[in-house]
Formats: sequence, C-alpha cells, structure tokens
Amino acid sequence: PIPIEPSCSHMNINDNMETSVTPFTYGELYRHRNEERCLVVFFHNPNADSCARELVLMAKQSELVLVQTKYFLINEMSASRLFSGNTTYNSLVTKGPVIGLEFAGTNCIQICQQLLNNLIK
Repeated sequence: PIPIEPSCSHMNINDNMETSVTPFTYGELYRHRNEERCLVVFFHNPNADSCARELVLMAKQSELVLVQTKYFLINEMSASRLFSGNTTYNSLVTKGPVIGLEFAGTNCIQICQQLLNNLIK
C-alpha cells in the first residue's frame, strides 16, 4: 500500500507497473525453467540507467521474460570469470557499479542482440 501519512506527501510514490523504475521480475519463480538465458550488462556511465530502462521496455514488446535485475560492483577477478577471460572489460568494471539484466525465453540471446542494436542506433 502507498503511504498516506502527511509526512510522506512530498514523496512522489507510484505503484503503476508501466512507469515504475523498478521493473517486475520473476526471480526465483523462474529459476528451474529450462529456457535460454541472456545476461545483459550495462557498464557504469551517465546513460546506463536510461538505457537499461529502455531495454526493459523494448523487451516487454517481445516474448522475453525479465528474470532478475541487479545493480552491483564487479571486481577484476569476477569480470574475468564473467566475461570468459576477456580483459577488455576489466577497466570498465572498475569505473563503478554495473547494471545486470537477466532475460529468458526462446532465442533469447538473438532477441537481446537485436534489441541492443536497435537501442544504440
């Protein structure tokens, strides 16, 4: 429930799923499904939040399911493991927290690549 206390009246609280900056995710409800998965990582930069939000909106128009989102710091050792030893990303992860979006669905990787190509055009 949205608080109605006078002390909260200055807050712009909204539980509308369409405008929420915290997208609905399936999380553990989707853990045991055997579908293709794709992790999309946005590195720390001034546009990362808006790009992640835009990708979530674009993905809603497809058959993809947003499993989980995370905002977290990655150290160089974890980056090396996550990105299969590609050291190109090591300097990027040290600049600040990254945004991770996990999607699932048929042809998930291909669809995510298409959506990202459309996003950067």
